[in-house]
Amino acid sequence: MSTQTFTHCYGPIKGEDARSIDLYLPAQASKSSPLIVFIHGGAWRTEDKADYKQLCTGFSELGYACASVNYR
Repeated sequence: MSTQTFTHCYGPIKGEDARSIDLYLPAQASKSSPLIVFIHGGAWRTEDKADYKQLCTGFSELGYACASVNYR
């Protein structure tokens, strides 16, 4: 199965990765596809949403949309 991936920056600075979200969509995504929102740990200092790309891709291959968030 193929996964579509999109990144959106929501921070005050365009292109700032510290405040961004990756959205992984299953190949047959629709408006009714279930969504998992994944917020990694890291005590606001470490880790990155990209560290969990394989996990989110796995969810999308099972038919779930997955949103992985960076935050600061």
